[in-house]
Amino acid sequence: MVHIWNMVVMDISKLPHLTATQAKTNLGSLIDSVNAGEGPYVIDRYGKPVAILMDMATFRVYEARRQLLKMQAELQRERDRRLESSKP
Repeated sequence: MVHIWNMVVMDISKLPHLTATQAKTNLGSLIDSVNAGEGPYVIDRYGKPVAILMDMATFRVYEARRQLLKMQAELQRERDRRLESSKP
């Protein structure tokens, strides 16, 4: 399954999955794991992915990509508006 997080694609089927209960029970060690470069981890509730636990550096990369893609889309919309308004 591929999730689109504001146009940034992450294939969560290849990531380790944990139940919400497992994540709650092992949160301290999971935090240590992601800070050591393991993960990210998908947290499932009732068999469906509901959250991702990742280190801050990875999150910052995804957030920067998301922001860049958002700006690119805004620029493209502005170009399209200008082209449309310049038509006779």
